[in-house]
Amino acid sequence: MWGSISFGWKLGLVAFSLIPITLVAGYFRFALLNKLSDQLRAAYEGSAELACEQVAAIRTVASLNREVSLHAEFVESLKAPIRKALYSTFKSTLV
Repeated sequence: MWGSISFGWKLGLVAFSLIPITLVAGYFRFALLNKLSDQLRAAYEGSAELACEQVAAIRTVASLNREVSLHAEFVESLKAPIRKALYSTFKSTLV
């Protein structure tokens, strides 16, 4: 019984000493996630603007038969934000 008590307080000291490291890592993780959220909001705003513009001019798009090229342009506008999100998620996971 006494062995478990002596082991328990040592474990408590170790856990208590690691609290500042845990708090700093948590702060950095949330800072990275907030930065990612802001970057993605801006990137997706551009893609949404492109899509809204094309939907508003759907008659012109259909008459010029540009649906396929506009879809490709929209998909291309999403590639950079997706790549940035994956990289930022990887960094957040390391923290």
